[in-house]
Amino acid sequence: MRLKKKDILIILGSLILLSICGIGSWLWLGQSGLMLVVILSSVLILTAIFETYRRLGIEANRIKETFSQRADLLETYIQRTEPLLSLFFTIKPQLPLPDPAGYAAAPDLLKKLMEIVIRERPALIVETGSGVSTVILAYCLRQIGSGKVISLEHDAKYAVKSQELIKFHSLEDIATVIHAPLVDYDINGKKWLWYDTSQLKIEKPIDLLVVDGPPRRTQNLARYPALPILYKHFGDKVIIIGDDGNRIDEKRMVEIWRNEFQEFSYEFLKLEKGAFLLYKEKK
Repeated sequence: MRLKKKDILIILGSLILLSICGIGSWLWLGQSGLMLVVILSSVLILTAIFETYRRLGIEANRIKETFSQRADLLETYIQRTEPLLSLFFTIKPQLPLPDPAGYAAAPDLLKKLMEIVIRERPALIVETGSGVSTVILAYCLRQIGSGKVISLEHDAKYAVKSQELIKFHSLEDIATVIHAPLVDYDINGKKWLWYDTSQLKIEKPIDLLVVDGPPRRTQNLARYPALPILYKHFGDKVIIIGDDGNRIDEKRMVEIWRNEFQEFSYEFLKLEKGAFLLYKEKK
């Protein structure tokens, strides 16, 4: 802990003042004056000790907080690295992948998607929202040797960006990104904004639905329409996995889905952003 310029000036000033007081007290009061100076000096020293202790406590707390923050950051890096290593070793992309940060699906969710695709071998995946997850899903389908993924994207510029990403990785034969602006739907007498499905050509049942859009700012429970609108395209067996399961909107949405579609089983996934898994299969 460094002494500040102000502290040095206070200490020097106090020493000079004590010296002057000591000389004056000795000349005026004799030995009693010297005792008074000793008492004042002791008080000054004790004050300085307590102030130093206080500052050391503040500095220790700051160091502890900084260490805790860096430890949390390191743990986050480790948690994000392990899923990424699993992804790279499994799908073996030949070209660089986008950084899964910001609004993109977190690495642990991408790993979970990879596990589901490889285990369940879906013939058709539909995804709401596009990006790095679209590429990962397409690579997984290429790994198992079959299947298609269709992603709905409401933002025209981002749809083009995702299409270029698919093309960059030479996955056009597996993945399709459809620009689907948000349009009005009437669901049980209530108005909703959701993806325009007029360009969505579904020729076989959806085996896996990945819900990661539209953005939360669209409306309350923005992702709710996914299940009621696409339900007619489900077969006897389907898996639904959604991102951002820690958010209040998503938790409420899943509650409503489970009440309206009681044939679905439910599981919460303790991932970085939280996720939910719904699934049904013919008994």
